[in-house]
Amino acid sequence: MGYVEHDLGYVEHDLGYVEHGLGYVEHGLGYVEHGLGYVEHDLGYVEHGLGYVEGILGYVEPEFGYVESNLTNVELDLANVELLLSNVNSHLILVSWVMI
Repeated sequence: MGYVEHDLGYVEHDLGYVEHGLGYVEHGLGYVEHGLGYVEHDLGYVEHGLGYVEGILGYVEPEFGYVESNLTNVELDLANVELLLSNVNSHLILVSWVMI
C-alpha cells in the first residue's frame, strides 16, 4: 500500500498520500489539508476545525471523521479516511483508512 513517515512524513497509498501535521491527503476527488487545510472535491470543500462542506447541496458543518456525499452515495475520500485530533496542543494526528 505504501509507507508511513511520522511527524513530518506521510502515508502513501493507492489513492494518494497523507502528510502529517500540516500535510494533506491527496486522492481522486481532491485532498485534505490537516489543521489549516480542507478537503476539495467535486461538491466543494471541507474546512476542518472551522469547517464546512460547500457545494451543490449547500453546506454542512462536519464533525470529526468523514463526510459522506449524498450525490455519489459514497464517502468523499473514497478511502474511509478518518482524521482524529489526538491532542490539539501537541498537534498529533491519527490517520486511519480502509480501502473500499
